Amino acid sequence: MQGRLQVFDLLRVLATLAVIGIHVSADYAGTSAGGLLFNQVVRFAVPMFIIISGFLLYYQDITSVCRESVGRFYRKRFGKILWPYVLWTLFYTLVTQYLLHTWPDTRVFMAALGRHLLWGTGAYHLYFMVIIIQCYLLYPLLKAWIEKHAVSFVISLLSLCLFCQVVLYLNTIGRYSLPGVVHPQVYLVAFPIWIGYFGLGMYMAQFRTRIESVLASGSGRWGMLWAISLAFLLWDGHTTASYASSGKPTIMIYAIMSFLFFYSLTLKYGGKGLPITDWLSRQSFLIYLSHPVVLLFLQRIVHKMGVSAAWEGPGGMMMLYVLTVVITVTGVYCVRHAPLLWLLGGQSYRPRY
Repeated sequence: MQGRLQVFDLLRVLATLAVIGIHVSADYAGTSAGGLLFNQVVRFAVPMFIIISGFLLYYQDITSVCRESVGRFYRKRFGKILWPYVLWTLFYTLVTQYLLHTWPDTRVFMAALGRHLLWGTGAYHLYFMVIIIQCYLLYPLLKAWIEKHAVSFVISLLSLCLFCQVVLYLNTIGRYSLPGVVHPQVYLVAFPIWIGYFGLGMYMAQFRTRIESVLASGSGRWGMLWAISLAFLLWDGHTTASYASSGKPTIMIYAIMSFLFFYSLTLKYGGKGLPITDWLSRQSFLIYLSHPVVLLFLQRIVHKMGVSAAWEGPGGMMMLYVLTVVITVTGVYCVRHAPLLWLLGGQSYRPRY
């Protein structure tokens, strides 16, 4: 790789903060205007993570002196993601059993763990891992396609993604009923629903210089488009009560506009980066995986202390958000030198594959 793209450190940190915002504001979106606004503004988070993944993965490929084999690619990428996925799924499954005071026998527990690993249901944020695993599995085929015909590649994947978003949206608002399948989670994690974002990232990496010149010269125009897409998303979420949905056309449009707008801003104002953003970016995976346990602790501790109203209202929501971010980041910083931190998704001492 020709060098670390520092603008993507800022984008990854922004996406990390945004995804925490989604989870903190989820309980407020249906009860207050402030909660709804905050929840919708940060809805770009997961699509942005996927776009960044596609971009950096393909950028590394096209700028490397020697291309790695498919087997080495799979060993390297899945060695990085599977261990954290398995261990955090195990951890959250145990936490759930403890909170529910239900400790099944070993056979039942292992069956539940297997289902959680297959569908990403160990915790509400682990579905993202299933999506990324699918993207990695498909990556060699996607790479062969984009190298032959980049235009048909990006148009086809974005069209497929948009079609899936429309179908999910119609189901959400009651205009169409999706057929029963082996597990309802398939409608959240199946790759066609997200592959357009991954493909867009790959496409932008291939034409990075040309795209960056367009973005850097027009951040004001991109900002206007971003504001319009946000207004459309807010209108849609309010009028159809679909604000909790992760898959619908307005989110797709808003997420892409958000990526382009924030990318243009980082090119214009934040290209040099800072040591703190570099560190946060490198640890963003671990922050993403660990923050729900911090959020759960903060939500439960106020009940234990008899101050249940502490998190009520917009002020309580923002305080809960800030504390979740600060405690999670501080915890990750405290374990930053742990030699096996890579097993949990952090960056410290990592094995060579």
